[in-house]
Amino acid sequence: MAILNLSPAASLGDVRELLRRHREEGVVCPCCDQLAKSYWRKLYSRMARWLVWLMQEYEKRPRWLHVDEPGSLALRGPGGDHAKLLYWYLVESLPHHGVSSEKRDSGLWRPTASGMRFAKGEIRVPSHVHLYDGKLLGYSQETITIQDALGEHYDYAELMA
Repeated sequence: MAILNLSPAASLGDVRELLRRHREEGVVCPCCDQLAKSYWRKLYSRMARWLVWLMQEYEKRPRWLHVDEPGSLALRGPGGDHAKLLYWYLVESLPHHGVSSEKRDSGLWRPTASGMRFAKGEIRVPSHVHLYDGKLLGYSQETITIQDALGEHYDYAELMA
C-alpha cells in the first residue's frame, strides 16, 4: 500500500491525482482516511447461474423479477454480486423510488438483450471488470462463455433443459 507524502499546500486536485495514480496498489486517502483501491471482479459461477435463472423466468413471462423470488438463487448480502452483472450490461434494475429508503435499487431485475444472448451461449463477455469506488474503469481482454463462467459445478445442458 502506498503512503502519500503531501505538502500542506496540496490542492484537492493534487490529492485526486495521487489517489488515481496509486489506486491499483491501494492507498489511504489523506482527506477521509478510507482505503482507495481498485479491484478486478470476475464473472463467476453463482452470478452466471442467477443470470440463467433470470433469463429462463423472463422468457416464461416477461416482467421485472424480484431478487427474493423463490428459486432466484440471488447472491444476497452487502453489495450482492448479482447486481455486479450491471457492469457487464447483462441485467438491468428497476430504480427504487422510495423517498427515505437507503436501498440502491428496488430489488426488481430483468435480463438485457445481451444478458439473454450470453445466458443462451450466443456471445462471449469479458471475464472481469475493473472497478473503483463503484465506477467501471474497464474490462479484461480475456472473454468467456456462459459455460466458462458456470465452471464445472453446473451442467449447462441440464440448466437449460
